Amino acid sequence: SWKGENSMQKKKHIRFGKISQYRDIIRNVNHQSQFEGFDQDGEPIYNLNKEKPKLTFFGTVKLHGTNGSVVTNGEEVWYQSRRRIVTPTSDNHNFSQFCIARQESFNKLLEQAKTRTTEKDAIISIFGEYCGEGIANGTAISKLPKMFVIFAVKVTVGEDSQYVNPTDLRDPENQIFNIYDFEMFRVEVDFECPEVAQNKFVELVNYVEAECPVGKALGSKGIGEGIVWIGMYDGVRHVFKTKGEK
Repeated sequence: SWKGENSMQKKKHIRFGKISQYRDIIRNVNHQSQFEGFDQDGEPIYNLNKEKPKLTFFGTVKLHGTNGSVVTNGEEVWYQSRRRIVTPTSDNHNFSQFCIARQESFNKLLEQAKTRTTEKDAIISIFGEYCGEGIANGTAISKLPKMFVIFAVKVTVGEDSQYVNPTDLRDPENQIFNIYDFEMFRVEVDFECPEVAQNKFVELVNYVEAECPVGKALGSKGIGEGIVWIGMYDGVRHVFKTKGEK
């Protein structure tokens, strides 16, 4: 593991961003595409005649578990739930104990993730869904042994942060998987008429709900929770979720 002699950042909880709804993404992309600056009072100016973009959204299976992350500032490694740092004496479904038992593997993955930045004092966070038997019930993956499925990596420097490519991080022998290794989806959205894509989103979420592709790949049949969609527009990451009724 790396010692980070130049590390200046203290141990702190690094938050995973909120996942929006489709209606929020429509509003946000419209505002981004039509924004032209600020008036003399500091109020935003929008050009409503400006053409709205066509964007491609890529979907990964949304897993029914609990958000977890493994974080380092280069000097120490810690484990998190969605809202706090967890330890064996103050845990979240034994997540910190799951990670400590695989500390060597997570150290290697953090080393690998650190190559995404040249900043010596960056905090590196590997986010995933901690799921499986005893964590959340009702879906195909809840019948499987506990696992950590990576879906994001975040680099934080001071008050600035950005998400970077997580797709090469995995250690299946230690129950550490990557969501990008499972079935994925793609939908084109024309923001001039975004309601047209709604039917495709519903069709795909019904497909996942009928039989979870991740559960199926790992040997468990049952329903899936939904899909998380990510699209990029002019350097801005837009993320939303679609969930089945069940």
